[in-house]
Amino acid sequence: MKKADEVAQQMAVYAFEGPSVLYVHSSLTAAEDYFEAIDVENDEYVFFGQDGTVIQPSVQSGQVVLTPTDEQRVSELRQRLRTYLNYNGELDPELADDTVSLAQLFWSGRGSSTSRGGPLAFHASSLAVVPDDGCL
Repeated sequence: MKKADEVAQQMAVYAFEGPSVLYVHSSLTAAEDYFEAIDVENDEYVFFGQDGTVIQPSVQSGQVVLTPTDEQRVSELRQRLRTYLNYNGELDPELADDTVSLAQLFWSGRGSSTSRGGPLAFHASSLAVVPDDGCL
């Protein structure tokens, strides 16, 4: 049986930068490696697990640390996803009701015309795949 922290490490992470930019990472570790400490310290992002778990960002010894909390905000996650999908215009906003399947849809590449693997950054009406080095 897997421990709760092991399961949390494997869940997709949604990170919102305002209403029109969405980053989707395959795990907490991938998200921690991607985001810069200065941006986390400046509260530029809001993080959620695919199940609505609120993820608390912090910086420890210059490294980004994302910690799942006990707090669940499924409704807020869905609303943020609907807002993004409305900005995007390519996908039905009702897809926000199934946050797990939506993460899988983005990762499969069907959520956009472009997909090469790695962390995904979704900007308004386009998709940018973030290379492994983290640069757009």
